[in-house]
Amino acid sequence: MAKKKKGIGLGGGNPLMAVFSEMLSGLSPEQQMQLMDSLDVYARSGKSMKEMKEDMYTYQCPDYAKQVKPLAKYLVPLINAAKPSDVIASYEQAHEAMASLSQQEREDALRNFMMCILADGQKGKYGRVKDASALPLFAAFRLVDDFHITGLFDVALETLKQNPSFYEFYYCGFEDAATLMLAHVGVGHLEEMKEMMKTDGFVSEVYPIVFNAAVQMAVENPACRLQVLAWVSDVLKSCVEVTIPSMAMDWCVKSLAQIKAVELLPLIKTIYKEFQVPPVEIKTGIKGVTKLLTKGTDERIVEIADFQELFEEMMVGEDYDFDLFGGKDEDWLNRLLEPDEDDWGDEDDEWDVDALFYKECGFKPSKPKVAKSGKSKNKKQKYALTLDVSLKGSPRKVYRQLVVPSDLRLDCLGQVLVYAVGWEGYHLNQFMRGNDCYLLPDEDGGLEWGFDSREYTVGNLLNRVGSKIVWEYDFGDSWNHEVKLVEKTEVDGKEEIPVNLLKATGACPPEDCGGVYGYRHLLEVLKNPQNEEYEEMKEWLGEDFDPKKFSLAKARGLIKVYMSGVIPF
Repeated sequence: MAKKKKGIGLGGGNPLMAVFSEMLSGLSPEQQMQLMDSLDVYARSGKSMKEMKEDMYTYQCPDYAKQVKPLAKYLVPLINAAKPSDVIASYEQAHEAMASLSQQEREDALRNFMMCILADGQKGKYGRVKDASALPLFAAFRLVDDFHITGLFDVALETLKQNPSFYEFYYCGFEDAATLMLAHVGVGHLEEMKEMMKTDGFVSEVYPIVFNAAVQMAVENPACRLQVLAWVSDVLKSCVEVTIPSMAMDWCVKSLAQIKAVELLPLIKTIYKEFQVPPVEIKTGIKGVTKLLTKGTDERIVEIADFQELFEEMMVGEDYDFDLFGGKDEDWLNRLLEPDEDDWGDEDDEWDVDALFYKECGFKPSKPKVAKSGKSKNKKQKYALTLDVSLKGSPRKVYRQLVVPSDLRLDCLGQVLVYAVGWEGYHLNQFMRGNDCYLLPDEDGGLEWGFDSREYTVGNLLNRVGSKIVWEYDFGDSWNHEVKLVEKTEVDGKEEIPVNLLKATGACPPEDCGGVYGYRHLLEVLKNPQNEEYEEMKEWLGEDFDPKKFSLAKARGLIKVYMSGVIPF
């Protein structure tokens, strides 16, 4: 296969324009014209994107100041905190003070805290100190979660109804946390959430938060799945092309795949057909939609488990020396269409995934502090990742646990897993996360699908404890292994992290035995010497095969030899 050439066309070397070009190619000519007309109207208006959003925002807020009372003393340090470390310290003080209060007293105090934030926002005042952040609001949500307070749905929803400036400050980049918050306080309030979905005039970004929050309720509590499916059905019937753009349907489907919403497939197919929904996120179109809703997915829309995890991530962000919410760029679309040469780094630039996460959460990297020698003092963080690897669908348990460095390339991890599991290694393999695949190019340097696994590290795909990917070995037999990050330990950037196979249970299945179903059949035959296939199977396998035995020492030796080579990370 000939090596793929880089496209020139509309992308012109600009990564965002390349994505824009790809999106356009999936639209019908009529849809392309509508989009370009909308962009033309925006360009001619002379207004910033923020000003355009303000024009579209129509919600009439009540006067929150009339409902505000003096803050409880133990909450004053929290509302004045800015840095994550200060917010966490203030949160802990507030938690300790609230532990001795009644549930009603806690609810009243936190309601007043949120009303203070709303009243300040109504005056255009975001935070009460210099370099303020959105974290005090999320600390309040964490307190609501800690004490299982159920009566604050109305004020929590009110924070999502605010103008674009308020949304940008408090929720831009914190969509996961907002979704989790609404999913927890919104139990029993699906009707109010449906009413908001049907009401136009709010900031457009809040509708996916409300939609995903409803789905998240079913993710966390499967008992309410049917109730959520009925809610989604009503919302889709009345909200597509009102508050849910038809082009956003792929994202709705990916959210619904978490609860295997196959019952909604007829309705969703009708929407795709009626609105001529192009393949935006699900590249295989309606076939991919059908597969996702039928089989479901392990990919989670809300990637944080709780607010504690959010604060742990924010603490790492503080360690990166990021400026909180500094220098918001309101003219991003103009830069997208006419980028400066300095806006784009080299193709070989390495981006730390955690750093990108914090930047997306409203942090902006500060300029590196440069020593007199001209070299940056900043050090890139490095982690030792403990991975649990399990063969999916196997009739016998096949499990491995190993430690790898976060900057190990994916293609190298693939070879390590070959040795760790016990495969012979003459078949192709790939990693999968969601709909994305990562594998090595063919001999000609081309890829028929997916991304080049040499350009990604383990830390790129597994950067939070609990996150999972799938490693597939042998595209014919399709042996799928779940790879889960169970522990993440920061180490000094200069410290070498050896790849280490810690535990192993069960032998690797024989190569070319027909996948998990063939392996199951093989084991059934081996149980019965009277089976007509028994002698043939024994001869094919050899005398040494035992599904219970695995040589940990041999696997460790192979990994050590492999890793002793010159492997660029």
